[in-house]
Amino acid sequence: MLKAIKVSGFKSLDGFELEFQPGLNVLIGPNGSGKTNIINFLEFLSFLSRGSLLDAVGRSGGAGTIFRRQNSGKLERHINFRVQGEGTYREIRSAIRSEIRSEIRSQTADLIVYEYEAKILLANNNSSIVFDQQRVKMRRREGDALEPAEPIWGLDIEIVSTSGQKNSFDVRFHELDEYFVAERLSVRKRAGIEALRDVIEDHVQEGCAHYSLYQILTRHARQTRVISRDLLSAKSFNISPSVVRTPEDIASEAEIASDGGGLAATMFMLKNASQSSQYSDIYYEEGDAREILRKIVEYSRLVNDSILNITVEPDAIENKLRIFLTVKYGKGRLKLPFSLVSDGTAKWFALVTAILMNRSIFAIEEPENYLHPLMQREIVNIVRTTFEYERKGIFALMTTHSETILNCIDPDQMILVHMENGRTFAQRPLNAEDIRTEIRESGFGAGYYYIAGAIE
Repeated sequence: MLKAIKVSGFKSLDGFELEFQPGLNVLIGPNGSGKTNIINFLEFLSFLSRGSLLDAVGRSGGAGTIFRRQNSGKLERHINFRVQGEGTYREIRSAIRSEIRSEIRSQTADLIVYEYEAKILLANNNSSIVFDQQRVKMRRREGDALEPAEPIWGLDIEIVSTSGQKNSFDVRFHELDEYFVAERLSVRKRAGIEALRDVIEDHVQEGCAHYSLYQILTRHARQTRVISRDLLSAKSFNISPSVVRTPEDIASEAEIASDGGGLAATMFMLKNASQSSQYSDIYYEEGDAREILRKIVEYSRLVNDSILNITVEPDAIENKLRIFLTVKYGKGRLKLPFSLVSDGTAKWFALVTAILMNRSIFAIEEPENYLHPLMQREIVNIVRTTFEYERKGIFALMTTHSETILNCIDPDQMILVHMENGRTFAQRPLNAEDIRTEIRESGFGAGYYYIAGAIE
């Protein structure tokens, strides 16, 4: 789980710090305070995990969008950031029994703590964007043991741009424990750490100007996949009901898009995957498609108790995937095309599916739009159930202006966002315990006290 971020030079985030907690984290503040910029930065990290730096900048709107603009109108030359987190790394070891020629697979799980920091440089003439510095630090954490004041890192590799030489870097090995490169050493017949350092340095030099260091190190230290896994799914959802209702091409990607597109393809994949496990390692854990489908239908009945089932049918003539709802109609049943459902129902299905399918950072922007107050409350309950109880150690972000939603959450789940002199700041309520006491005694929710200006 991503636990904390620190960033400067990205839009209105300058000297910005924020810590996340498992479960629900709700960003609240006036329009223009920078809530969306926080989510945009997390999406930028996701784009970095998927490809090159230039691709991430382009998908985030370009240099003129993400680099902070100074009072003079010029862009800042650097974006500096650091992310911290921890996650489970599972290493699968295989052995062959010669007498029966069968493979035995054993799995070990280690808790990995990490820090990744980087500095992105925008050249003076705005002609190039490269990494100027990067550093990856990782170590194994011993169960529930207390965190040491001065952590001892097992892997600590830094790259720093060499002054005056284009795309040339000084690779510094502050620490390289055998645990993180044991498999690579085995392949090289345990040639030794020093020999492996030369191999890593050559590989790093090839791509560290344009690719994140943890991506490059994956070939040598598989534990760095923990960072990729945490950041890869950082996506925000601002659902457009009209997009959700539109039939999709049969070749559409089976993933809920930011605007809600992809619902038909995702449902079709789940229907097929319930009979085959070929998708399980990609989209969800432990071949859980049947359970996800059951929950989608179950949650849909919170909106309309007449809904019996949801199906997806391919149209061979137009090569489209079309969704249908089976609903009670009098004493019989009716097959209802999804294109006829209400805005709220369309958004509900897309949101619920996205919640159940996401395994990492997840953000919903203003879920109250199109949703009835009772549906708003249920969305909060579903997010809380999914991310606080079923997937411990995972967090979700939400931005909202809805008093209904705020009345459903604990004050500690609030993150108050405001802007001063063009800079975004965020903090947890300082008087959360006092507000919690008032809620118990009065019966009002946190939203009431936020609107009243009582939350500091």
